[in-house]
Formats: sequence, C-alpha cells, structure tokens
Amino acid sequence: MDYYRNLDASTLDPDFPTFFELLASRQLNDLISPYLRYIVVLYAQQHPQYLLRLATKFDEIYLVVFGLVEFGYLRHWNSSFVEKFYGLKRVNRIPVKTPRTIRHAGEKVDPLRRLSRKQILGSVFFAVGVPYLREKVQQRYEMLSARYTLKSVEEDRPK
Repeated sequence: MDYYRNLDASTLDPDFPTFFELLASRQLNDLISPYLRYIVVLYAQQHPQYLLRLATKFDEIYLVVFGLVEFGYLRHWNSSFVEKFYGLKRVNRIPVKTPRTIRHAGEKVDPLRRLSRKQILGSVFFAVGVPYLREKVQQRYEMLSARYTLKSVEEDRPK
C-alpha cells in the first residue's frame, strides 16, 4: 500500500491512463444500461399506457440511442461517453521515436492522431453492439436452461 500512497501525478505519463481510470470507466459503463432500465421499468409501472412499449423494447432502443451517442462522442472528442467523463481519449499511434516530440508538436500532430471512420465504427460496435449481443445470448441461455430443468423435473416426477 505504500506504493499507492506515494504515487505522484507528475511522474505519470499523461498520454497513458492509469489502471484505476480504466477500471472506473469500465464499471461506470457497465452500470448505465441497468440504471436506465430500472428507471424506465419503474415509470412504466406507474404509466403503462405511455411507457410499456419502451420498457419491452428497451434493449433495442438503448442500442440505437447509445450507439448514436457513442458515435457522436467518438467523432467529436475521440473518446466514448464514459471515457470523456474521466478525461480519457483514444488516439492513433504515430510512429515517432520520442513521445516528447508528439507532446510539443501540438496542433500539427492532432489531425494524425484522430480516429478514422473505420476505427470509430469498430469502437461503437465493441462498446454497444457486443454487450447487446452478449446480453441477448445470456437471456436465451437462461430461458433454455430453465426449460431443460423444468422438462427434466417433469420426467423424473412419478406418474
């Protein structure tokens, strides 16, 4: 623990995030969808005529809306929504030997460090699409495992 107490921000490289920044951004990113789902379901119970469709199609609506938000953030700031919150940034790697040269070049190097459209779309897919697919596969697995368990219990029941 002495290492963390003596950590000095001036000795850290500003171009590379710390482990704690990455961990915090990942945790916050994983909490956004369940938090929004809870709010929508809570209000859908109070006003079902208005919000029931939104609650039942939440995953697809979240995929589209958050995908557009992520695309906008990546296009304008080279960082996702959560990364911008923590001051993190994605950049292209420039093949220059000394990183000090890149820091002092400033405006001349910034256009080279911006993400390409292909990188932006890939980042959006991995930030929004992969968690969506993972959640749908997990829901399907849970449904099929419950059916299998119920079917095996019914077969074992004496007649």
